[in-house]
Order: sequence, then structure tokens, then C-alpha cells
Amino acid sequence: MLLLSKIAALGIVIWFYMTAEKNGQPAIKWAIIGLIGFLLGWFVLDFIIDQQLDFTLGNVVKYVCRAKHKGKELEDLKKAAVYLDRQIKLLESKHE
Repeated sequence: MLLLSKIAALGIVIWFYMTAEKNGQPAIKWAIIGLIGFLLGWFVLDFIIDQQLDFTLGNVVKYVCRAKHKGKELEDLKKAAVYLDRQIKLLESKHE
């Protein structure tokens, strides 16, 4: 698993580097941003697993955590709200 994650991280760095070069952007800057995003994703995943969150609540955490970093903050927060609303409705139906 660790080897697979290292390969994935390397692939992401290379992809960001090449895409930035193609678009006339500073390639090193974007490679570093890609790597940081990958690492943040792993920290969020560790938190979700550590807290034993199910799929629905895990997605709430994922979308809230990435909202400010992906350039689509409002869209991500709306997605988090959809998953949170689903969880609330599920709990309400169990208590009726």
C-alpha cells in the first residue's frame, strides 16, 4: 500500500508539472501544489478512518476540507450539505 501511494504521488507530481508546462504556468509551483493536495488528501482519509465515519459522513468531511483548495468552494460546500442532509434524513427516519 505504501509503495502504491508513493507511485501515485509521483504520478500526480509529474502530471501537474507537465500540465503546467503545457499551459505556460510555473511547472515547479504546480508540481508542489499537486503534491501538497495529495498529502492533504491522505491526512483527511486517515481522519475519516480514525473516526470510523461511514461513506456519507466521510464525504461531508472530504468536501468541507477540500472546499478552499480546489477553486470550487461553493460547489464543494453544497456537495457536503447534500451528504449531511442525507445523513440527517436517515437518522430522522430511524427515530420515527
